[in-house]
Amino acid sequence: MINNEPQTETGLNPERAQRLAQLAAVPDTSRRLVGDRSADDLRQPGQDGSNAVVEVLCHLVDWEEITGERVWRMLHQESPEFENIDDSLWSIEHNYIARNGREALDAFVLSRGKLIETLTALDDAGWQRTASLGTHGTITLAWLIEKIAAHDDKHIAELNEALS
Repeated sequence: MINNEPQTETGLNPERAQRLAQLAAVPDTSRRLVGDRSADDLRQPGQDGSNAVVEVLCHLVDWEEITGERVWRMLHQESPEFENIDDSLWSIEHNYIARNGREALDAFVLSRGKLIETLTALDDAGWQRTASLGTHGTITLAWLIEKIAAHDDKHIAELNEALS
């Protein structure tokens, strides 16, 4: 079948290439924002009482693990079923504030790199693989990755706030 969608030099359509670039930029942006701040600095809540940097980073690591599993299952199983996840108490349940922010950042960078590698290798059919996600019903991998990008944007803004 001939693919008439515009392609970049890497063979990805421009929208997917842009989404991958957006996802790939988050680890570098996070590293730049964290800079050489101390462990104590990373545990300070935002000025408005929002999450501390270490809490945001740990949250990203936990979601990256879930995302990696979901992507793997979508690529290797026929229409897997996923439950909605309530992450509202993770910070307390997982004791994020006591964890090491630099280790969390390193874990996020590593996990995100693996996700980007997996996504970059996909053809159009891979991006259209489906799953059932709780109250959302049938989703595609492309939809899931779009939601991850929006989630990233929210948390980069949160890091900015906590570090300002």
